Amino acid sequence: MKTKWPINSWFRAIQLAWLAWPLAAMAGDGTNVLKNPGFEEETKVSSEAFRKAAAVLIEHGVRLPAGDPVVMPAEVYVNPDDGWKLVKSEAAFAYVQGQPGAEVHTGRRAIHIVSPNVSVGTAVGGQVDVVEGFALDEKAVQIDTACLVTFYAKGAATVGVEAYLYDRGHQGVYGQRHADSLKVEPVTIQVDDQNQWKAYRATLKITNPDVTSILFVLHVKGEVAIDDVTFQPK
Repeated sequence: MKTKWPINSWFRAIQLAWLAWPLAAMAGDGTNVLKNPGFEEETKVSSEAFRKAAAVLIEHGVRLPAGDPVVMPAEVYVNPDDGWKLVKSEAAFAYVQGQPGAEVHTGRRAIHIVSPNVSVGTAVGGQVDVVEGFALDEKAVQIDTACLVTFYAKGAATVGVEAYLYDRGHQGVYGQRHADSLKVEPVTIQVDDQNQWKAYRATLKITNPDVTSILFVLHVKGEVAIDDVTFQPK
């Protein structure tokens, strides 16, 4: 006896395939080096521990996930020193749960960032190793190799693609040295559709051989939901 799909299940399958197609079409040849790129993996923290860890954000009025435990996306760091200290109660970070094509792009999770007046930085995907020359580790990126960045977004915001850079001594690379150590094109991306998920892309290249690891960062000014982020060699 043949199994029949309900019409709505068939339609959902077609819809999900259509949603995934643009990202596949613009993907690079390499492996996505980010961990938890679709934000499906959760981490649970007691409310007390979360209040301590997020004390600076809470002090500055940033609205954050609540509950006990607090559920946050794994491998995501809302950096209080990257713009968030300048915001007030109008800023928020949310861990969204919903339906594919609606609240989220695919799966069941996405992140939602609100910062109307200040560009704020959020690191996603965990630490990524950077190597010079041939890399045996497919999760590492090479110096002077352009990496393709893609993500899906819905909202009204300016999104900047960035990276926190670290040298062999695990020290941060700052100031002009940071500016001279990477190239990003385009520097900012305008997300301009509040109703439909759209695919966006950029390229990022690490040019300083002293850099041995990075954290991939998205800067947001405005209000936007983000899902399915990739960072991979072209």
